[in-house]
Amino acid sequence: MRSVFSLLFLIILFSLPACDDGKKNSNWNDNNQNVNNVNNDAGTDGDVADADADADADGGTEPDPVPDLAGTWAHIQLNGSLMNMPMVGVVNNKLISLVLVTMTQDGTTLSASEDVCDIKIESTTTMVTTIIPQAFVESMEPILKPVILSWNGNAWVYNQPPSWAVQGIHLENIETDVMPTDQSDPRIFDQDLDSHPGLTVSVTGLLSGDIYVIQRGWNAMLSRELTTDHVFGYLTWENEQIVLDATNDILKDPIVQTVDPDETKSWFEFVRVDPGTTCLDLIDQKDTLFPRLSE
Repeated sequence: MRSVFSLLFLIILFSLPACDDGKKNSNWNDNNQNVNNVNNDAGTDGDVADADADADADGGTEPDPVPDLAGTWAHIQLNGSLMNMPMVGVVNNKLISLVLVTMTQDGTTLSASEDVCDIKIESTTTMVTTIIPQAFVESMEPILKPVILSWNGNAWVYNQPPSWAVQGIHLENIETDVMPTDQSDPRIFDQDLDSHPGLTVSVTGLLSGDIYVIQRGWNAMLSRELTTDHVFGYLTWENEQIVLDATNDILKDPIVQTVDPDETKSWFEFVRVDPGTTCLDLIDQKDTLFPRLSE
């Protein structure tokens, strides 16, 4: 968490990272300080993640000990959206990000280091298929997200405040800078090293071509279920995407995309795995680790 990435072709999250460090674009590091900014100010979008997680909200007391979440985790993020596509109409999209996470813990404070292993997009239409190229995934730097374990009076809550990320552009103020539309803007760079500005997304089917985009977005997580081996909850997110160019003129026009208003369509899950687990292991075992995906 991919704009708010506006084509949810890529939320990305905003926020997500790659498995093969050797293939990542080192230029992205210059912007990494902004990517990991967390908005903790009152009155911001971060209030969504904090609202149900106030300590002792129901007059309870904090249990002892605090659950130990340190270790290696398989992680899935599913972002649900509605998109009005040319010649197709409104479709339901699911952007599914498979992530390898290492958590460290100090009391109720966690740091979650995320490496994105795979990104897929599923849609209710078969007329158009959106493909996230491997170069896109491998260009995404690992992200370190601060997380708080909050006691809500009844249970511990995994509470990740809004975490911002950008792709294909350097922004001085990640939250408020206006996103450029001119691909010659010096802040835009070729993140996936394919000789095109920003990042490349491919579309096949009734509409075919490559789209060159930049993105900005945030996501936040608040758990509904938490044990020392499993965490599940719902995502809140936004994504802004600018189309810089495309090989098909129809794809150059902005596509209207909104977050699915059904909160159950955007969710996250963590499953504890062995410390030596790799991205290839997660891709191989995805259906076993996350049976919820097939529901």
